[in-house]
Amino acid sequence: TESDPVADERHVYFTGRGRVRAVSRTDGEEVWESKDLGVTPEMLLAGRVLYVRTGGRFARLEGGDPAERGPYGVSAIDAATGKTLWRYKGADKGITNLALPDPETILAADRDDLIFIDARTGKRRSKVSHKIERAAFVVLNEAGAAVVGGRNEIAAFDPQSGRELWRTRHTPPGR
Repeated sequence: TESDPVADERHVYFTGRGRVRAVSRTDGEEVWESKDLGVTPEMLLAGRVLYVRTGGRFARLEGGDPAERGPYGVSAIDAATGKTLWRYKGADKGITNLALPDPETILAADRDDLIFIDARTGKRRSKVSHKIERAAFVVLNEAGAAVVGGRNEIAAFDPQSGRELWRTRHTPPGR
């Protein structure tokens, strides 16, 4: 598989070769298979919708340098039918991971921006420049702020307005 599987009371959802599949928890039979989305390294299940991140930065076994593979974006899939509800393809410079600060918003960070996506329509609401070199993740902290981190800096942003809340630099440990 390409991402960790997720499950609800009826199905287990997993990815492989660019497709998302739902398997019945009662009999193990495949219920549906999505259209090819591309590399799908992350899935989040929220209610009856699967949010799937496509593309990203991946570690190579040889050399250890990360390789980027696209297309980059987010797709929403109806968990009951496997129908693709929408696709967001505006993350053109890599993509980190997904965060859901509330039921109406999806956050993703690409190389330059923190992107706010409407969870119902897949339309970009806004984006703010995070100015983090080699952004690697976006997470929600205990205060609900969206924290974007990279090689030697992290910054927190308000998940509604995008306003920067704080920023700090750190020196990573040597090998």
